[in-house]
This record gives sequence, C-alpha cells and structure tokens, in this order.
Amino acid sequence: LNDMHADAAFLLLPDLPHYNQMEFHNNRFTQSLKTNHLRKQMYKFASQATRRISDHYCIINDSRDNREFTALSRRPYRFMATGVRHLKKSYGWLGLVSYGMDDKFTTRELDILQTLANQLAAMIANMDHHEDLERFTVNMVCSLVNAIEEKDAYAKGHSRRVYQYAALIGRHLGMSPEALEALKWAALLHDIGKIG
Repeated sequence: LNDMHADAAFLLLPDLPHYNQMEFHNNRFTQSLKTNHLRKQMYKFASQATRRISDHYCIINDSRDNREFTALSRRPYRFMATGVRHLKKSYGWLGLVSYGMDDKFTTRELDILQTLANQLAAMIANMDHHEDLERFTVNMVCSLVNAIEEKDAYAKGHSRRVYQYAALIGRHLGMSPEALEALKWAALLHDIGKIG
C-alpha cells in the first residue's frame, strides 16, 4: 500500500462475499479508528463508490471535484478501482482509497491494479471451472449408482446409506480431509461392478 500511496486496498466481489478483503496501511489515519469500525466503514464506502463507476475502471484524485463521489465522505479522498473481469464475466472490483491529498494516482498504479485484477479474475474463473467439473463428476457417478439400484429393489438407497455411514465413521476416526474424500467416493462406488 505504501508504494501505491494508499491508506486502504479492497477486493469487493458481490457474488463471492467470502473472498472480500480489506487491507489498511498502518498510518495515523488508520490508527485513529478502531479496526472493526474502519473495516465496516470502508466496505460501505467501497460498495457505494463502485456502484458509481460506469466504465471498467475509475480514478478520482480529488473527491471534491466530483459531486457524486463527494457525497460519500466528509473528508476529501482519492479513489481508484478496476474491474475484476474474465472474458465477459465481471466478478467485482479491486481498488485503493487514500485520504492523503499530496499524491495522485497515476496510470502506473492503475496498470499494477489491473494486472492484479486480471490475475484474480483468472483464478476465480479456474475455480468456477473446477467446481463445474466436480459437480459433473458427482452427477455422473450418482446416475451410475441410481442405474444399478433401479435394477434391484432390495438395494435401493444402499450406496447412499453406505456413503453416509462411511463418512460418519471416517469423521469419528479423525481421518484427514483427503482420506475422508477417498472413503466417501469408495463407499459410493463400491457396487459399481454390478452394472454389468
């Protein structure tokens, strides 16, 4: 934050709030406010400010020069944000806020911010893709298990019950997350040979 001449940096992803971040530069301004109060105030500020952006990025070097942004804070501030976007999908905003009016945000800081935003967007898109692939695999396996159980009324729901009991036993034994995942898959698939 010091190199970017900012008091705070934020990552605001409305559809993925668990990834939202707010970091503060340790200076007189941030020390003068309690961290939780400052964090809430900055999240509110960032979400209101980003709603006013009509392009893929925004640089305001003096909030007093822009009526819409002046209304957000009694103190003059500098603000810069860029979209976290991958292909045509927009995830949210990465931005900086500063209450020190001696410096200015330049295209150099914007370039750095946009590079970071592009990397974040690519990571999020990859995670989305991975989750889609995982859901597809689970649905495919469940379809196979259901096909087996449809042939045998006695076995209906058997694989699901074995899966649930195996998960309970694995958790009780304190298995690692990786081992527990393997156990669940094995329990679900243990009768797959019957499909022949």
